[in-house]
Amino acid sequence: MSPELQQAVKERVELGHSQEQITAELRSAGYDDQTIASVYNTTVSSTDTPTPSSAELPAATTLFKQAWTFALSRPDLLSLMVLPTLLINVGATAMELGWIPVGVVTVVGAVVGVLVLIFVQFLLQLTFAHTALTTQQSGEVTLSDSWNWATSHVWPWLWVATLSFCVVFGGFMLFIIPGVIASFYIAFAMYAFIDEDARGMSALQRSRALVTGNFWNILSRFVVFILILLGLSIVAGIAIALLAAALGAVGSGIEA
Repeated sequence: MSPELQQAVKERVELGHSQEQITAELRSAGYDDQTIASVYNTTVSSTDTPTPSSAELPAATTLFKQAWTFALSRPDLLSLMVLPTLLINVGATAMELGWIPVGVVTVVGAVVGVLVLIFVQFLLQLTFAHTALTTQQSGEVTLSDSWNWATSHVWPWLWVATLSFCVVFGGFMLFIIPGVIASFYIAFAMYAFIDEDARGMSALQRSRALVTGNFWNILSRFVVFILILLGLSIVAGIAIALLAAALGAVGSGIEA
């Protein structure tokens, strides 16, 4: 057994790569399944791999500030992210107001258009995540580079997303709580796919490995994020309501 091959497998095991990821990588390098199984089992049995422990994660407020700063620094990404939803709402409003005649052709066109926009939104989410991760790791990345990466990886990611949906849906079928827990454990599958090229079930397993041992630390940060976003939404809703009331009062005064 090649010492170099065993060392390479050992390094990947210590990095948290799953057996499926290592097997796929060695297969692509030309190794047969028997050799792969032998070197993997030998390496794992001879390596005292510590159980993942709680990592030192930044505070939730720090993470939110970093995310907020990044979002504000990339208005191009924010504009593109809201564009599909904006177009859907504009189309629905136009149909309600009668600006677009409602008929069979219109309904079919609307359904097709919504499906296309959902697919575009799917691509934009992958583009946004790739941009954020690449920016953090290696500096600024152009929108076109991230978009080209997303379009060239959309089908493998669609498979990961389909598997994620099946896992979460299966959990919800076993009552709601298992579905919530499953969705939490696979929440980082997208980033495993982008950062490590983990595909299929390997991406879900890698996400689970990242969460294992850090469940409560990560969950607490998710909760704080949700509370912050909820608070901002309430404040924005109150501000919009007050603005609408003020504009209505001004309009009534002008009519009088």
